[in-house]
Amino acid sequence: MSITGQTTVLIGWQIDLSASRNPTYADPATLRWRFVKSTDKNITDDTITNDHIATLTPSSDGSTAKLTAGDTAKEGLLIEVSFKDMTSTHEVNIVELTGLRFKEQSITIEVGHTFQLTNILWAFPTSVSIKDIKDNLSWVSDNSSIASVDNG
Repeated sequence: MSITGQTTVLIGWQIDLSASRNPTYADPATLRWRFVKSTDKNITDDTITNDHIATLTPSSDGSTAKLTAGDTAKEGLLIEVSFKDMTSTHEVNIVELTGLRFKEQSITIEVGHTFQLTNILWAFPTSVSIKDIKDNLSWVSDNSSIASVDNG
C-alpha cells in the first residue's frame, strides 16, 4: 500500500492524494485516512485539525483524499492510509509563496514572435511548481506599445 500525490501545497490550496492498494482486493471503502503526526514535535494529529492547519477529506469510495491547507505554513505533516494491519504514510509541507523571479534578467524577441515567460519563471520557495500556480498569475506589460503579455 502506498500514497501518491504532491508533497507541497500552498497555504489555502488543496491537493489530491491517492491510495495504491496492495493487495488490490482491498475494498477502497475500508481504507482509513488520517493525520498521524507532524515532524514538528509541538504538533499532534489533534492540533492539525483543531488549529485549522489542514483538513483531510476522504472521497466517498475511500480511494482518494483531499488535503486542504489552512492559513499557516507547516512542514512535515504526515498523512496515513491504512487497511487492516497495513499502513502507509506520506509527508506534506504547507508552504507560503514568498516570491517570483525570472531566471533571465532580459530576453530578446524578434518582432512578431512570442516567448513563453513561464519557462524562465521561478517560484520561491522552489518546492512550489510554476505549473501548479500559472493559472492564478496575472500578467501585465508596462509598455504595451512594445510588448503585450497573454497568460505568460
